[in-house]
Amino acid sequence: MGDFLSLNSISHWDSSKKLMMEGRRYKEEIDTGNLALNMLEKPIKELQEQQKNHKVKQYKPKKVFILGNHCAWVDKYVEQNPQLEGHIDLVEDLKIHKRGWDVIPYKGYYECNNILFTHVPIAANQQPVSGKYALHSALALSAKSVVFAHTHRLEQTNFKRHGTDELIQGLTVGCFFEGEDEYAEGGANHYWRGICMLNIWRQGRFDLTTISLENLIDGI
Repeated sequence: MGDFLSLNSISHWDSSKKLMMEGRRYKEEIDTGNLALNMLEKPIKELQEQQKNHKVKQYKPKKVFILGNHCAWVDKYVEQNPQLEGHIDLVEDLKIHKRGWDVIPYKGYYECNNILFTHVPIAANQQPVSGKYALHSALALSAKSVVFAHTHRLEQTNFKRHGTDELIQGLTVGCFFEGEDEYAEGGANHYWRGICMLNIWRQGRFDLTTISLENLIDGI
């Protein structure tokens, strides 16, 4: 759902803060990202190998990697440091295409069964929807149900389009990381961390099941 890595090593917000930037390395973040993807994909690969050995149809899920605003920092960094063009590329460095994922660019949408998935909807002023009413703002921009992640909150609502009886749904899916980035400055107490599973039971409509990160950690 976007921002798979924080990419603090190339943060344009902190670039002038030399002490804060000390020790941050792009390669270390990429190495961690590849390790995380390997862990995420391991059960699928093991299942596929078992199915192959038993000569049964392999499970091949569609995998979609949505880029977020932190991912877009790489492009901004290369623009500011053109000597790095061709040397750093988030999608290539994480081997996303090689791993078999479809890539959705930042500000782009992936549509599945009349539901739009994006890192964050963009308002008319070309800025990401934000604030207390971000979810309602996102639905006001859309004629279809929308799922996004940028706010780090877990929120769900229904919205009836003006002039129609059609109900659309909105969902922000929280986040999935421990700790707290410096930019949050104590404001992360409203974050929800975990996994959201959607059961799409009709075009544009879904039911939601959640598993919190705390629950996952306690079960390990």
